[in-house]
Amino acid sequence: MLTESGKALPVPFTLGLIAGIVDTLGASGGTPSLLDWMIKEIFRGLDVLHGIQAGSGIARRIGHHWWLGEPPIHQYRPLTDTLQYLLTPTILDNIHDARIAYISRIRPLEPGKPTIRLPSEEPFMLTAACQAFAEVFTKQSTIECQVESIEDTICILFPSCPFCNNQLATCSVLGGVVEEMIVWLYRKDTLDSVNKVLRDYSLNITPRNNDSHHVLITLTRKAGKHRN
Repeated sequence: MLTESGKALPVPFTLGLIAGIVDTLGASGGTPSLLDWMIKEIFRGLDVLHGIQAGSGIARRIGHHWWLGEPPIHQYRPLTDTLQYLLTPTILDNIHDARIAYISRIRPLEPGKPTIRLPSEEPFMLTAACQAFAEVFTKQSTIECQVESIEDTICILFPSCPFCNNQLATCSVLGGVVEEMIVWLYRKDTLDSVNKVLRDYSLNITPRNNDSHHVLITLTRKAGKHRN
């Protein structure tokens, strides 16, 4: 598949995306050129067919499926085309390296002594995960992804959306991918369940300035919780 920017989306990434479209919309297969047209055009038509809010929600669900694949009860093939399968081994390696570097700045590592355990909700860990995702996603998918971080707020940006060339603010398939990546990071099933396990923070994911290509991730410290 050639994206709007003219770059080729790798075959496993294309297959996972098509599976998400089929699962969400019930679309069927066809020739490579027909599938290429479908992927490019389908996101332009969602707002027209379903309205802006519903169209954005459908695109986000396609992004969810692209990351996660099918629920276990529906699985009939290996989920080797999902973003979770393709990206997470390297993402975990990058998070590990960032964690070790962070801890080393706090206290030099000594052989035989345990490292400092960081809670999963620590803002640093979320930032490290988002940075790792952006780096790995850009390298493996050819879709550019960037991260901006200020204190407890992170913004994941997609400056060259392959589906709408950043012309549709509600083209939220990549935002859906980010949401499922965060859910995976906390080992939960939904964003609501992630918030239930966060002790000191509330997590919120929204488009910045109503642009779904700028995914704003905010950790808000809960009342009565203070920094150590």
